[in-house]
Amino acid sequence: MLKMKNQILNGVPHFHIAKPFYKTYLYKLEYDFGDKSVPVWTHSGFHRTDSRRREVWNKARAFSRAVKRFAVEHDIDIRTRVENSRVGIFVQSEKNVSSILDKFPQKLTSIWEPYNQAQVVMIGNDLTATLIFRPNLFCASNLNPGYRYKIQCRISNEIKSQWETINNFIKGLTIEDFKVNDHWFKIPKNKMNFWNTFSMYFNDEQDIMMFKLIVGSTDFNLTKAVLYSELE
Repeated sequence: MLKMKNQILNGVPHFHIAKPFYKTYLYKLEYDFGDKSVPVWTHSGFHRTDSRRREVWNKARAFSRAVKRFAVEHDIDIRTRVENSRVGIFVQSEKNVSSILDKFPQKLTSIWEPYNQAQVVMIGNDLTATLIFRPNLFCASNLNPGYRYKIQCRISNEIKSQWETINNFIKGLTIEDFKVNDHWFKIPKNKMNFWNTFSMYFNDEQDIMMFKLIVGSTDFNLTKAVLYSELE
């Protein structure tokens, strides 16, 4: 998640989400039970045999279980994740966030939430691409305003068989409309396999449709960038 700090309320920083957590959860409450005087991680990882570290870890797990019990009792759909001393609580609605915060206000370190209601509506309505909300488009710089769409996929047999056709297609695109990551040019075709991945960036939906026609049945992830400023 790209951190876009919204504001600090009651000493707790609020961040804008870039996309839903686990596809459907719009809010994340993060709690931390760590003791700064006791490092949770060392070079050899997490030591559950150390009594003080184990105590921190057990507190985090116990808290996660308590929130789950509360959610079941109040018919709230949540998901939790424990990472060392930190506990993430993933929630779908603002109303349920309030219920959890009323019950569990201590040890809260951050809240992740939608930018506004327009973002919530847009997430639920766009079925053509995975939306990600950002301050800038993909690969934006001082010299390039960036790209609206990002395609990620593995090197399938269809892509290898259409290698020359794809290269001829992208050579006809301008830098304003298209960008591909360096993997595409650095790995020789005869050494490419399914585990090699690449990313392509587009601005024109028609170019994406043409790429789909060329690669056929190849599965790929299509992500669309939406600017926070466009939600105003």
